[in-house]
Amino acid sequence: MSIKPQNVTVACGNYHSVVLLSNNTVRCCGSSIYDQCDPVHLTFTDVIQVACNYDHSVVLFSNGTVQCWGDDNDYQCDPVHLTFTDVIQVACGNSHSVALLTNGTVRCWGSNMWNQCDPVHLTFTDVIQVACGLHHSVALLTNGHCSLLG
Repeated sequence: MSIKPQNVTVACGNYHSVVLLSNNTVRCCGSSIYDQCDPVHLTFTDVIQVACNYDHSVVLFSNGTVQCWGDDNDYQCDPVHLTFTDVIQVACGNSHSVALLTNGTVRCWGSNMWNQCDPVHLTFTDVIQVACGLHHSVALLTNGHCSLLG
């Protein structure tokens, strides 16, 4: 795949990568054993963020909605959780996904084996950024503190 380097964002999974191009479309390269690089998902437009980990990917659209695809073994691409309309950031862990909403709250779905989606900690209303690792999630709060889940 040949891509010009201006205004490009890349997210990497275990064996695949998703690229957000400057025209707000996506490209994918690598393994597609779990449909991570399914051509259907390469028709997305108005994408403002890409995230992926292990074998699934999430895109955030300019209208605040999300779309997820790839391995759904632990419901990390569960359509029930993809009905949000006020998302401002997404992140992916190994088998979980996280969304930061405009009101500063967080939604998490997928595996909770290591409490990375622990509902007790998802009651924050002052989150400004989220990130995920293999089996954990982190929320950065407005006061500069971090909350670690998992």
